[in-house]
Amino acid sequence: MKRTKLIVAVLMVLCMFSTMGFAEDYTPPPGVPGPGEVDLGGATVTLIGINLETRSSWEWGAFWETFDQRKLEAEELFNCKVEFIHGSGYGDIVRNRIMAGESTHDIIINRAARDIGYYGLVQDGLLLPASDLLPEEYFEDLGNADKGAVMKLSFRGKIYGFGTMFGDINNSMQIWAYNKTMLEREGQPDPFQLWKEGNWTWEEFEKIAKAVTRDTDGDGVVDQWGAYDLAGDSAGLLRNLAWNGVEISKVDEDGNRVFDLDSEVAIDTINMLINGRSAGYMAVGVSGADFVAGNIAFSGAHIMGHRWAKQSLQDEWALVAPPRMPNVSRPQYWTFAWRTNFLPANAADPLGLVAVWSYLVRPDDALNDEHLTQLFDSALPPNQESFEAYMAAVEEFEGEGDHFEGTALWDDIVRPALDSIIQGEKGAAAAMAEIKPQAQAFLDDLFGQ
Repeated sequence: MKRTKLIVAVLMVLCMFSTMGFAEDYTPPPGVPGPGEVDLGGATVTLIGINLETRSSWEWGAFWETFDQRKLEAEELFNCKVEFIHGSGYGDIVRNRIMAGESTHDIIINRAARDIGYYGLVQDGLLLPASDLLPEEYFEDLGNADKGAVMKLSFRGKIYGFGTMFGDINNSMQIWAYNKTMLEREGQPDPFQLWKEGNWTWEEFEKIAKAVTRDTDGDGVVDQWGAYDLAGDSAGLLRNLAWNGVEISKVDEDGNRVFDLDSEVAIDTINMLINGRSAGYMAVGVSGADFVAGNIAFSGAHIMGHRWAKQSLQDEWALVAPPRMPNVSRPQYWTFAWRTNFLPANAADPLGLVAVWSYLVRPDDALNDEHLTQLFDSALPPNQESFEAYMAAVEEFEGEGDHFEGTALWDDIVRPALDSIIQGEKGAAAAMAEIKPQAQAFLDDLFGQ
């Protein structure tokens, strides 16, 4: 018996030394087991929604090489094989695998809640609450962007998302670009300086936008505008409402999720965005892509959305925070991509799966020098102001933006009503009052209120 125990002890020490080369620089997050504490018994861990062949996630850029190395290490450390499934409509793949019992070792990589039909899955009990497995400290330890996503997608008092996706940088958060050459030519103030002074407001933006909107060649047709059409379609309008802190719903004092697009602030914000058309400074029918042509002063997009300006815009340009609207105390960098991971309800070793992902992707990965260099070389204007503005956005971002995209609430109830406002068929107050009962019924059913 003593000899058997000694052999076991020696084997454990040898295993520990064999993993030290891989894991010596790795500390698991709070509540997550580390290498040597998990044995998945040779199971195949399937990453759903990520493509390890084509590297379709541009956001990871230079990180892919590190990911590949860690994947090989994780397979040895956790005694598993890591594979992937990716494709259009992978929400159906997720649901079908869970229903068929094939998902016991799946990790669901969620690039945007709308991609997998998150609310349908969680309402049907097909996902496992991460907060049932992990301590509060785990979620507090996540990077700013990841924490914003998991908290935004909490459901009926539980947190379902887990793991690092992009650490502190959600690359889909919106930041504005402006044409410095145009504004200097037109004798307008620099938005970056206004922002630094705390004076970059919606009112100041409108003043500049109206001042630069004109006919530049004397043919009687306006060919230079302050902004593209910020209310050009219902999806864009709905997303842009978040600049003023407005979303489809809010949580009331009783903890219930209630429809909020009929509030005074929401109605005012809808009208503010649409009124840019009648004020003339929005280029109706023109998208933010025309910023690249040099005839629009301001354009909002996520960081890689500005790469076209980086490649083609001849004028000098820079990034700045979105202008602060009346209902908020700071600029709002809304996002439409709630990037986090989920576990299927039938996960065989949920903590083991969390351990694998935690080893593969870590909170500081998104801020390593190589990754940031790749990101900024691709899309950041070559000036210090833009770097300062973007890093301020990274620090201030708290997960703002509406998170119901892809649901019937978004597509079938709210968007048609907003279309009727944009097309001038109904006023904002009347249109929102009309859909309120249906929208509230959706929320009541979803959240079990």
